[in-house]
Amino acid sequence: MLVVVRLLLGALGGVILTAGLRWVLGHFGIPLNGLDGKPISWTVVIVAGIVIGVIDAAVKMLVEYRRWQRNRDTAAFQEWRFIDQVDAGASEFRRTLSLFRRNTLRLTQRMTGTYSERAIDLFDASYSETTGSGKNKNTRIYVQTVYRFPHVGKTLCPFRVVPRSRMFRWLEGLLTSTETELHPPEGATEADAAAFETFRQQY
Repeated sequence: MLVVVRLLLGALGGVILTAGLRWVLGHFGIPLNGLDGKPISWTVVIVAGIVIGVIDAAVKMLVEYRRWQRNRDTAAFQEWRFIDQVDAGASEFRRTLSLFRRNTLRLTQRMTGTYSERAIDLFDASYSETTGSGKNKNTRIYVQTVYRFPHVGKTLCPFRVVPRSRMFRWLEGLLTSTETELHPPEGATEADAAAFETFRQQY
């Protein structure tokens, strides 16, 4: 059922794209003609949009399925546990996922086990972010792969994650950039701050 819905949404998106292109070109007096020199009809535009949208949606679903299959096979080969859907609100994730405070947070394709005798935890974190309102409302979906090392984190020195500079902070608002860098913790001495540079480069 989900496949059909995604194909239908893809077809709708393709029609909006091709119809919008036809309208914009016509608005600026640029004719959209076929090989015979005659204007392309709206029927052709709509059919082309449906085909393009369905192909785009199908390719995306195929890529996602191949990735899911590859992760599942990797987990089986490494003798890791594979979980397709995870509860994002579980207490074990509250501190780890503090950078992903979104109501729409979803965790998928989790792989847990050991590597070189160290505990490892991998999963995809996805969330949607909506900006604007009305006709200017825009929703984007972000997906990031998270690598957790449950025991190693207890031995790392504390640090802050901050925007790289004021310029990047301004650009972040325009481009939703996530450009960040590590900083020493609050109250660090000059010696600790200087030593932290080595840790940042290694990290």
